[in-house]
Amino acid sequence: MNNNKRNFLKSLGAYGLMAFNPLLSNYANAMKSLVENYNEALKSNFNGQQINFNSDRIIIKAPKLAENGSSVPVKTSLTNLNPDEYISKIWYIVNENQIPFALEFSFTKETGFGDVGTQLRFSKASKITAIYKNNHNELFANAKFIKVINGGCGISKDKIRK
Repeated sequence: MNNNKRNFLKSLGAYGLMAFNPLLSNYANAMKSLVENYNEALKSNFNGQQINFNSDRIIIKAPKLAENGSSVPVKTSLTNLNPDEYISKIWYIVNENQIPFALEFSFTKETGFGDVGTQLRFSKASKITAIYKNNHNELFANAKFIKVINGGCGISKDKIRK
């Protein structure tokens, strides 16, 4: 299958999912802006905005060792939320995956407490970075290293046909 057909089918699938579930529109938008590595991902998605890394406000609960990278449980929570503050967005980035941006959550004032849990895929041992954005447009992040015994992202990047 040539690249034009493949891209068309990806777009068709993404738009089809958006029609059936508006919550997946963020994922479809993320598919449009795929990036190759972690640093490029940060640069392109946050437009050089200052990110406070190693924030002690974000607590990441995930296993230090995951037997299977296809389903690694990750939960993040936020401490010291000020009364006039809420979380508007949370991004999960798996640094060593082919496509680092794994997930994006959007919140409102009523739902923005910053507690989220999910299952993520890891292609190999990697840091999981959680980036939080509050209603004052401040970005802060924390990361945790997870060792993976069996990678869960399928085919390696060098085996993909171009």
